[in-house]
Amino acid sequence: YWHENRRVVKFSPWGRHNFYPGPITGDVKDIGFQSDGKVILAGDFSKINGINATKLARLNSDGSLDTSFSPVYINGHVQTVLILNDDRILISGNLGSSNLGKLILLSSNGELLENDFNSNLVDINYAANEMILLKDGDILIAYSSAIIKLNSDGTRDETFSGIGGNVDYIYTMAVSNNYLYCYPGYGKIRKYNLDTGNRIT
Repeated sequence: YWHENRRVVKFSPWGRHNFYPGPITGDVKDIGFQSDGKVILAGDFSKINGINATKLARLNSDGSLDTSFSPVYINGHVQTVLILNDDRILISGNLGSSNLGKLILLSSNGELLENDFNSNLVDINYAANEMILLKDGDILIAYSSAIIKLNSDGTRDETFSGIGGNVDYIYTMAVSNNYLYCYPGYGKIRKYNLDTGNRIT
């Protein structure tokens, strides 16, 4: 999926698919997928195909707007979205409300949850620029120059020390074979132990 000229385009190895959400008023910052094939859009937009859809929206598998989706009101914008194994939606951004903070878990239909996960969530100072769901349900969150690891209940994994060294900003990260790879600039990819955060290269 790609955000191109105010549209979201779906690709496969064989080319584009028939997926037409229509024009988007604003910017899509991130895309997530629920288990039924529906698509979550996050960003700083106000309409999709002329229909009001603010900051967070859900598309059906054919690209049409899912009007049954009823997300929490967000006055700011959503920078990143992560779909958990049970289809609940973790979002981060400058959400524009003190009760939302920079990181919050929503139901699979976008409503704000009052649960232990949100009560346990750490307060991050900046919007996350990337989030990764690990196989065991734990979550990696990169924001500014830091990476933290959350347990599946939202508490911080204190055994993960974060990343060290000269880091100004985490531009992107990926996980493979129990290793964390990230790009902090300086023209180099760094490799860390996923369990401890200790740097390897």
